[in-house]
Amino acid sequence: MFGKMMQWPLLVSRIFEYVTQAQLEKLQQYYRATGADAEVVAQDIVRGVVSGRAHIHTGPMARLAGWLGRISPRLLRRVLIRASMDSGYLAQS
Repeated sequence: MFGKMMQWPLLVSRIFEYVTQAQLEKLQQYYRATGADAEVVAQDIVRGVVSGRAHIHTGPMARLAGWLGRISPRLLRRVLIRASMDSGYLAQS
């Protein structure tokens, strides 16, 4: 587990090599508008830790995505791709 945690910054830095500044700005605007900016996420995490929750759902679709991922991972993938297109992260096909 600890080894995987140590690799996280490397993974994130590799992912963000492919994210343009324009994509990042679109994502920030989208998440601010939908109520999932950094402050909201931080508050949700603190509340979850304080209350001892095993899972912390933050953001407009987090609980639904967690449930859907257990029921149908393939459908969740399709929903996430569509949401990524709507947010401007992925280009419309």
